[in-house]
Amino acid sequence: MPGGLVEMVTLGAERGGDERMISLIHAARIFLVVLALPFMIGVLTGQPLSRSGRSYVSVEEVNLQDLLWFSAAVLGGAALGRSDQHRLDKDGPFFFRFTAGGSVLRR
Repeated sequence: MPGGLVEMVTLGAERGGDERMISLIHAARIFLVVLALPFMIGVLTGQPLSRSGRSYVSVEEVNLQDLLWFSAAVLGGAALGRSDQHRLDKDGPFFFRFTAGGSVLRR
């Protein structure tokens, strides 16, 4: 299950928690986020959410500026992830840096 279920159960069990209850609460948390997030995005941004799966940008619509922003985010995130990897005690420093870089560069 995504979201660190194994780590959550392992750490909870080490501290005396009920593994079944921890698993149930974590599954409910993931379930609620997956169900509530699209609704919240629609309400907070006012953007209509398409359910047809056809809301994408075609290759013809991508311009040079978009490509440059994307390249800057990828290269900047990779550089930050590589330079700061030793300080992060996590498995996914590159994922974290790409996410943070994309959030900063979002216009």
